[in-house]
Amino acid sequence: MKAAFDKPFSHSRSLSVPAPATPPPEGLGLNLLGFDTFKANLELPRTPITPPPEYQEHSFSHNNDKVADLSPIVSPDDHPLVAVIGVGYVGTHLVDSFSAHYDVLGYDVSEKRIREVRAELPGDRIRFTTCKTDLHEATHFLISVPTLLKADKSIDTSYLRSAIATVAQHARPGSTVVIESSVAVGMTRDLLGPVACLT
Repeated sequence: MKAAFDKPFSHSRSLSVPAPATPPPEGLGLNLLGFDTFKANLELPRTPITPPPEYQEHSFSHNNDKVADLSPIVSPDDHPLVAVIGVGYVGTHLVDSFSAHYDVLGYDVSEKRIREVRAELPGDRIRFTTCKTDLHEATHFLISVPTLLKADKSIDTSYLRSAIATVAQHARPGSTVVIESSVAVGMTRDLLGPVACLT
C-alpha cells in the first residue's frame, strides 16, 4: 500500500487508490460497518452490452399522444449553465464568483430579492428569475437556501427540501447538484439520494 503513495501526484483528473485485496482484520474501522455490506454497496449492477437472446424489445406506437417528452441528457459537451437556487447572502456570492467563468442563472422565490440582486450584480453572464421552468436549461445546480436552527436545536430543512424538490422537478438527467447550505453529516446523501435515482 505504501508504494502507491511514494509517487508524486500526476496531473490527471482522477486519483485511484488501490483497494485492499482482503478484508481488514477484525477490530479495524471497516469491520465496524461490516466489510461485506460496505463492499456490496460499492459494487454497482452491471448491464450487459449485448442483451441476452431471450430479450425482446417492446414495440412502441409512434402516435405523438403516447410518446413522452424526454428531456435531453446533460453531456460533458454541453455549455455549462450554473443555477444558484436561493440568492441570499451566500447565493449572491456564489453568483458573483461563478459568473467570472460561467453563465449563471440566479433563482429565488422572492421577486423583491431578485430585483435587489439584479441591480447589485449586473453582467452579461448573469440572469435572474423566479420562474421554475427556466431551471430546465441548467447543467449544474448549487442549492444555497437557509437551514435554520429550531428552538429544540434541530435543523429546519423545509427550505432545503423545497429547493431539492424544485431541482428534482426541473433538472435534466446527468445534471450536477451541490448543496451549499449547512447540513449535518449524512444529510446530503439522505436528501439527494432519492433525486439521484430519478435521473
